[in-house]
Amino acid sequence: LTAIDLMRQASDRLQAAVIAQHEVRVELSTLIGEGLVTLGDYDRAEPVLEQAAREGRRELGDAHVLTLHARLNQAHMLRLRGRVAEQHRELLALEPLLREAGRHTPLVQVQGLQHLALNAVDRGAFGEAEAHAREGFALARRALGDHHPDTVAGAVLLALAH
Repeated sequence: LTAIDLMRQASDRLQAAVIAQHEVRVELSTLIGEGLVTLGDYDRAEPVLEQAAREGRRELGDAHVLTLHARLNQAHMLRLRGRVAEQHRELLALEPLLREAGRHTPLVQVQGLQHLALNAVDRGAFGEAEAHAREGFALARRALGDHHPDTVAGAVLLALAH
């Protein structure tokens, strides 16, 4: 079995499983979707991430950190599919929720700012990209520390925006 085969099996099992805890189902769906994206199986990842975001919104609410994480991954999928304008609309809708959640869970706000920065680069809005990257990098350094992977990614994004 390949890693993709294992992730596909996990996706199939999750779809068939009866899991009463919505948090667990949303988190597992998001993790499986992330794994499929990492392995390059976008066709299989996209519906898994869409389902995670949809169930998160319906069962946990828009502001729940697992819903936000699922929606950020779904937005990432939009970028990978070249649907930059659609991703931009989703990120703009998410931004106030991410800022609110960032008070308690700064990592989700840092990741949201990173997605906003990348989207701005894709749209050629380099000033906007730099502002998001700078804000995300500063927050990551303050809240996560200099050696956290998202702080390092923030530094790279800031350089990219320049």
